[in-house]
This record gives sequence, structure tokens and C-alpha cells, in this order.
Amino acid sequence: MKVDKLQKETKELQEQLGAAKDEVETWKKDGVLKEVLEAKEREVEALRREMEEGKRQASGLRSGRSRRRARLRLMWRWEAANEEHGPQEQGGEAAAAGARAEGAAGGLGKAGAGGEGVVLAVGAGRRKGEGR
Repeated sequence: MKVDKLQKETKELQEQLGAAKDEVETWKKDGVLKEVLEAKEREVEALRREMEEGKRQASGLRSGRSRRRARLRLMWRWEAANEEHGPQEQGGEAAAAGARAEGAAGGLGKAGAGGEGVVLAVGAGRRKGEGR
């Protein structure tokens, strides 16, 4: 899976980071030019950042964050369509885009592929705390 691949890459990056640190320490003892030392330290920093990014991606996959963000993007798209056309004027194009996004987001209730269910589920016009 993708998480396993990212974990393997993270382990490889950690090994490279350790080797680069050892090389820098050796060069400090040998008194090598300052520019070469700084270049190696930048390389170590870049490897560390890459390793952190890999960890962030792996945790995002495990937490389901991407599904939540896709659902939010769907909601934002509907809100933008409502502001632009009004809730009654959402045509087939917006419904089709919503149905596609709804499928990618993992569902928002009983929304059907025809798009009408999406309009009912998302465009109900009621927000949290507004009552019925």
C-alpha cells in the first residue's frame, strides 16, 4: 500500500540523513572548506524536510483527512453555485459536478447518481444551529 511505501522511503531517508551527518562530522574534524560543509548541512536539512513531508503524507492517509477535505470542497462548490445562480437555478452541470464529487468524497447520505439527491442532501438550506 501507499503507507507502506512511504514508510519504506522514510526509513531510507533516515539512513541517508544519518550517513550525511556522519560525513559532516568527519569533515569538521578534518577541517574541510566551510562552503563544502555548509552545502552538506543544507543537504541534511533537505533530507530532513523530505522525511517530515513523507510522515505528514502517511498520517494524512491514515486519518481519512483527504476524504474530509474532498467533502468540504464539494460543499464549497455548492455554496459558490448558490451564490452565483441561486439555489433554484442549479442546473444539470452543477448537479453532475456534485454527483461526481459526491462519489469521490465517499457519499453524503442517500444522494443518487442522478444529482437530484445531491441537491436535496447538500442544498437543503439549513445550517448547524438554525433549527428546522
